[in-house]
This record gives sequence, structure tokens and C-alpha cells, in this order.
Amino acid sequence: MENKRYKAYQAQLGKRIQKLRNEAGVTQEELANTVERSSEQISNIERGKSWPSFELIFDLAEALNVSPAKFFDWAVPAKRTEIQAKRERLMTRFGMLLESSEPVSAEEVLEIAQALVKKGG
Repeated sequence: MENKRYKAYQAQLGKRIQKLRNEAGVTQEELANTVERSSEQISNIERGKSWPSFELIFDLAEALNVSPAKFFDWAVPAKRTEIQAKRERLMTRFGMLLESSEPVSAEEVLEIAQALVKKGG
């Protein structure tokens, strides 16, 4: 299972590098020449078939005039999305409690507030 997750990250990294290369208007061959690698190696990275080395990540970033962090700027994993959905439900409930004409217990408000400020929650 872990292997599948890392393969997905590898593919995502490759797509991100390809996107940034295309935005820069650079061909695989031009990029390969700039970073002194083969165009086949660049192709394999972009297709998610191989990982770039740490050194190559910095070389690619420099060649594309971006921060290396840009290569890892992608959607948050599903687990984080679930946490965000929970937070939205809590915020909705909290808003409903505050707008309600019904009396609200301090415990209920405190429970929701604590859940909202929990790290990652």
C-alpha cells in the first residue's frame, strides 16, 4: 500500500515539473541540456517513472527559474480534506448555535470551539 502512495506522489511530482517546464516554454531536450541530463531522464521523471535526485530538483528549479518548493505545490491528500470537511461542519454547527434563539450550554460551545482550534482539526 505504501508503494502505491509513493508512486502517486512520484507521478504528481512529474506532472508538476512538466507543467512548470511548459509554462516556461522550454522543451524536454532544452531542459535536459541545461541540467546536464538526458532528455530520456527528464521524460521518465515527468511521466512518474523515476524520482529526481535531491540535487536534480534544485538544478531543475534553477533552470525553470522557480523555487524547488513549487514542484511540491499540489492538492492536499484526502485525509486533510476530511479534516477540512469536519471543520466546516463544526463551523456550521457553531454558527447555528450562535444564531439560535434556543439556550446554548457553555459546554457545547466550548466543545465545538476546542475542536475548531485543535491542531489539524
